[in-house]
Amino acid sequence: MCKVTPLAGLVGRVILAGFLIIYYLESKGLRVNVWIIVGIVVVVVLVWLMWKRRGSAAVIGGDRRPSDQIYVGNLSYRVREAELEKFFAQYGVVTSARVIRDMRTKRSKGYAFVTFQTVQALDNALSADGQEMAGRMLVVRRARPRTQGEE
Repeated sequence: MCKVTPLAGLVGRVILAGFLIIYYLESKGLRVNVWIIVGIVVVVVLVWLMWKRRGSAAVIGGDRRPSDQIYVGNLSYRVREAELEKFFAQYGVVTSARVIRDMRTKRSKGYAFVTFQTVQALDNALSADGQEMAGRMLVVRRARPRTQGEE
């Protein structure tokens, strides 16, 4: 069986969208330059991708250092970023809280990363390990950098 990568699927959809737009416009009696339509479709898709993936580089590595982050596991699937930020604010200033979601379904994967302004706040937050939040016992660890080949 042939496995289609997300990028290949996206390219196929862009090409199909371009042909559908050209077909529609020509059915209305408009003479269309194919390259203009393809260019517009490509720009729209790229803008959409940038919007959809905004902030994901920071989770992967980006400008955040894992030494400033904690990993929070065993989260309830109902917990949102605002609740997480409020919970960990008792330990220090939280600069960001990000619940990791499945790219396809947008459902929480049950873990998150919380970034603190100071290392002291991060050390304080490690004491939340084993505490209850939304009916679940949290697993709190210092975040570690991704290794090569990790998804």
